[in-house]
Amino acid sequence: MNLHELQTAFAATLRGREPLAGLDAAVLAGSLSVAERLAIYRNNHRLTLAGALVSAYPVLERLLGCASFAQLAARYVAQTPSLCGDLHGYGATFGVFLDDFAPLADWPWHADLARLEWAVHEAYYAADAATVLSLAELAALPPERQQSLRLRARPSLRFTASRWPVLDLWVANRDDAAHAVDPEAGGQHLLIWRTAGEGGDIAIVPVTAGEWELAAALACGAGLDTACEVAIAVDPDCAPGPALGRLLALGVFTGIAG
Repeated sequence: MNLHELQTAFAATLRGREPLAGLDAAVLAGSLSVAERLAIYRNNHRLTLAGALVSAYPVLERLLGCASFAQLAARYVAQTPSLCGDLHGYGATFGVFLDDFAPLADWPWHADLARLEWAVHEAYYAADAATVLSLAELAALPPERQQSLRLRARPSLRFTASRWPVLDLWVANRDDAAHAVDPEAGGQHLLIWRTAGEGGDIAIVPVTAGEWELAAALACGAGLDTACEVAIAVDPDCAPGPALGRLLALGVFTGIAG
């Protein structure tokens, strides 16, 4: 086996149950059999990925309980290989996994709670923002330039929308003082980002559907005029001027892109 074949066989064996053909000869003999030696690596691999899920989804683990979450994590790890050398990137599809997880079918908000936790996780490890765009800076531009203006969003800005009160569920289950939340209390549109500075806190702010769509369109590179049209199409009650003013006051945009 050449190096690439050896690495491929070893990686596949970590995710499987038995050593692939040809790998036995590459493992040094000793007091343990080839299968026993590889089982040690396989177990450590699974525990490492499961630990990454615990780090990314602490509120979900608290809500479900350690034992139930461990079983859930084991299933996810078994069918979802890590595609990145950075463990902070493992678990991005956990919400999608929960969407189709039959035992939680009667509690469908768990998947959206997972999406919120992943947004918090990503925001925490995203790059910092050196500047914040103010309303005064925007107002100082000529009106003809403002219409098609493109803005730069904070690198840590993330978006989560749910028909469930996921922020309330997240807050209620963060510590031992958990309190009951009515899952039928209504949906939420949330903006998530990390505040500026080393060790910045995570901000999670509920916004209207129109503000959420406006921010999302601008963050994806749409011009201001197009973003306003998108926001109004989704939320006819949205007033683009005040909505943009609130977003700028929150500090989710860092500058003018063009």
